[in-house]
Amino acid sequence: MKRSRPQPGGDPNRWYPHGSPLGPGAKGCRGDVPPPVGFGWAPPFRVYETSQGIFRTTIDWDALVPAYTDEFWVSTGGNNGNTGLSHAQAWLSIDVALANIAAAGNPTRLNIEGGEYTNSHRWDSTLIANDFYAVGYGGRPVTISRPNAFPAWTADGASYKAAVAAVQVIDNADTQADGFGLALELVANAAAVMATPRSFFEAAGTTWVHTFDSREPDTDVDCVLNVNGTTISAAGKTHYYKGIEFRSSGAACVNVVAAGNIILDDCWLTFAKSGSCLDCDDVTGIVYLRDCVAVQATDDGFNYATTPYAVEVNCNSYRHGPYEVANNQNGSSMHGGGVIVRVGGIYSGAKGPGIADVTAGDTWCLGCQALDSVADLGVNANDGFKTDGDMWLDRCIASGNESDIAEDGAGTAYHHESTYTTSRGTLAAYNNRP
Repeated sequence: MKRSRPQPGGDPNRWYPHGSPLGPGAKGCRGDVPPPVGFGWAPPFRVYETSQGIFRTTIDWDALVPAYTDEFWVSTGGNNGNTGLSHAQAWLSIDVALANIAAAGNPTRLNIEGGEYTNSHRWDSTLIANDFYAVGYGGRPVTISRPNAFPAWTADGASYKAAVAAVQVIDNADTQADGFGLALELVANAAAVMATPRSFFEAAGTTWVHTFDSREPDTDVDCVLNVNGTTISAAGKTHYYKGIEFRSSGAACVNVVAAGNIILDDCWLTFAKSGSCLDCDDVTGIVYLRDCVAVQATDDGFNYATTPYAVEVNCNSYRHGPYEVANNQNGSSMHGGGVIVRVGGIYSGAKGPGIADVTAGDTWCLGCQALDSVADLGVNANDGFKTDGDMWLDRCIASGNESDIAEDGAGTAYHHESTYTTSRGTLAAYNNRP
């Protein structure tokens, strides 16, 4: 789905394409935008502003790809008895490829053909301890922990049931405003499913489902099994993932427990059953995200802890924690003194702040939007941009929140040509243009 939104900080009558806040076709340059005075990091790249008021970076993404000695292929038309050394000899299963790569222990490139890789063929929790580059080709590969065989459904009142032990049910046909489907609400029993559209229940290996349109579940309905998702543990190494969708499992979509550098490029992280779409801990270098999307996690969209530096470029994060009681599910969140730069992107519809950097270092956001929190009112959570450190907002937009900008610590939320209505805590204007 393509939508439009106003250009942050510019003429309100000027618009640019949804998903492209760094939009193509911009000509000319207004000049570099240096880090604000007091910002606690000198990033290894520049940020500049085009003549159209669009922020870009000089990050050389190709240079971030780690060197590799081995190269393998996986395809939905492959065979696990093949060599994996070419498309014609591709393996069928991602988990088989990971096992072979882990056993060899060499820096590796893995090419994954577009298509769905279900439970026995999906990305499992095998750890790749060496430098690693995984890239989709011929379309976007999707790894998801749903059964390989489609369940047989039978009607049960206003719902349908099948012999599958689902911990989550996703209706990809129930398209929301962001263009993605919906993970259904877990209710108390089968009777509640019958009475509640967009719900499911599981007991003793049977799952009941009631879709928004009361249809019999079809191939747009994913029943997610309780298995481990993608885990990265590669201390001191670089992992680069490009053009892949990590859809739900019984855990976070991608769980980083150790790495040197992490790069996610044009990746979709969707419907995390527990944890965040991206849980990123103990990265000793830099986390880079470009053109990534996080959708409907139980916790946060993008979450960083014990990670010194992170960069998000043109990343969108939508509607996290809709069924949770707590009000701390965020679009993006840095913890533990880390420093983060965000350039472009939309963070909306979370049951908590759109952006929440807590016990954090410094935050620099350029051309970002934090919109429409669904957190409860009156609990200091229905916020757009939130920090308890220092935050700099350059031509950002916040709206639809109880507090569009919130400073809940001893720091200051600085703003330059940003659009907001309500605020909490200490704010100050700034201008870091040369």
